[in-house]
Amino acid sequence: MNKLLVILILLSIIVSSCNKEQEPIVLKNNIDNLEKDSSLLELTKMNSILVSNMKPLNEITNNLLDKKTLTRFEKNKLSTALGFKSISEYDLFFKRQSQLLTSINTRFPILKQTSPEKIKTIIEKLIRGPENKNIKSMLMDDRCSDILNNCLDQAVTNYTMNILECTAGAIGVGSVTLGIGGIIFQIACGATALRNLSLVQTGCGISYSNCR
Repeated sequence: MNKLLVILILLSIIVSSCNKEQEPIVLKNNIDNLEKDSSLLELTKMNSILVSNMKPLNEITNNLLDKKTLTRFEKNKLSTALGFKSISEYDLFFKRQSQLLTSINTRFPILKQTSPEKIKTIIEKLIRGPENKNIKSMLMDDRCSDILNNCLDQAVTNYTMNILECTAGAIGVGSVTLGIGGIIFQIACGATALRNLSLVQTGCGISYSNCR
């Protein structure tokens, strides 16, 4: 996983904690403002990097997503499968992801009444925007690479929408602990979202191979 991303996430958490009591909650109950929201931009960047580094989940790692407690060996196996170099890095990523999701849904309560198509359009625009282009893992200028990148963009869009819907819908809260005090999944459908992401990601790879 990108070391710079880890540093940025850590700094974001520290700043967020320091400013928590100082910054009043400002409701942006206008869905058009979501496109300019810094939390959503950071979330899409993080998710794009996750997709770039994540390995396809197999039967074993899929089963680990459902477990409430994990052995040290299982923790390392799952972290590695998702592209992280350590359990701490994995915990840090999902802790920050959870903070961003909470922030977005608090500031945009209208998300619950907004059509999925509208939210999808906003997320796609952010993912394909210039600020996210530097995280592309493949920059070759050819048709097959374009097909792959477009497919991976769609995978990021779907995954981001899935976890936004989880938090907006207040689906039952559960948790899996990796490392001391580290919460991986704070939303019950987090595991399902990762499974779906893995399936789409695998499909993107197959389409790219067939194209070549």
